[in-house]
Amino acid sequence: MIEIWGTRAHPFSKDKEAELWRNEEDRWNKEKWALIFNRLDTKILSMGKTLCLLGGSDVQWLRSFVIQIKDITEKLNQMDIAIVYMGTNFLDEQKLQSILSTITKDNEQHFFQPLE
Repeated sequence: MIEIWGTRAHPFSKDKEAELWRNEEDRWNKEKWALIFNRLDTKILSMGKTLCLLGGSDVQWLRSFVIQIKDITEKLNQMDIAIVYMGTNFLDEQKLQSILSTITKDNEQHFFQPLE
């Protein structure tokens, strides 16, 4: 515990360790979201587009989801959407390219490479 958190680890207990890990996860999540939204193209936001954030590594599920989103936006006609693929930690380059090609078909979209 000392090696990871230094003096913040004192007093040494299971409860203290669990608390420190929760704080670490919260901090990491906040930093990740801040990075994501800092990277958002302000043009997307200023155009009033609806953002659809998605991620994961199941290519078939993502393909199905994107098709459904496209169908819904066509039916609503007035809805302008930008699909933002956020990635995953468990994705090889071939799957990533397959997902991106699925999302970009017939639409100008914006993507983020998986954040690490």
